[in-house]
Amino acid sequence: DEGGSKGGLRALEQRLEASTYHSMLDFRGDVLQVWRDCLDTHGPDSEQYGAVVTLASDFDNMFLETFSSHLLRMASDLHAENEMECFGLRVCTLRPSHHTQRFGMIDDIEDGRAHIIYDDEEEEWLP
Repeated sequence: DEGGSKGGLRALEQRLEASTYHSMLDFRGDVLQVWRDCLDTHGPDSEQYGAVVTLASDFDNMFLETFSSHLLRMASDLHAENEMECFGLRVCTLRPSHHTQRFGMIDDIEDGRAHIIYDDEEEEWLP
């Protein structure tokens, strides 16, 4: 059954048509969800699986190439002179190798590294 990937694709198309994306990361998240749905629908032994992996990797590479300067500008905001300004900032980490992004909040900064608490309650320190 391909209902999941078609539903995700349909939702993505509707959001594009209605101009309801608030950020490029929201759009990227929906595209990555379509890829994940396709991978779940078509197992690793299927013909489609390899094509989806290739498409997802190509999309991520193009996305990062296109928006890398914008993403770096966003990241540079974390190096504010007053680290207190960073507390509570919402962040999104990108993991191209897994075709995922994670959302969370900065709750501490030490030695130029930010401690992130993700929405799923996992935590990590990032440079």
